Amino acid sequence: MTILNLFISVIIQAYQEISRLEYGRISNRDLENFKRNWKQFDKKGIGLIWIKQFTKLLEVCDPPLGYEIDDMDEKGVKMRFLYSLNIPVYQIGTKGPSN
Repeated sequence: MTILNLFISVIIQAYQEISRLEYGRISNRDLENFKRNWKQFDKKGIGLIWIKQFTKLLEVCDPPLGYEIDDMDEKGVKMRFLYSLNIPVYQIGTKGPSN
């Protein structure tokens, strides 16, 4: 019985690992969805949006390119998450990122 339980445990762990890896992959569908949503905020197509718009973009995109709102309810969590990504932030009137 112990060997059977161990065998089942190994199968369950392998399934969980595969599920985790699959969840983290970005598919062509994910990219197309992200691009479609990006166009809502970058109507002129210049490739830049305001940082507050970026938080809204991530709210409308599904994971893995967006985040689930339930995970980001606490005040300030969204902004801390964005800054942790080290995405270049441009200041108005400059030609390069400020960070």
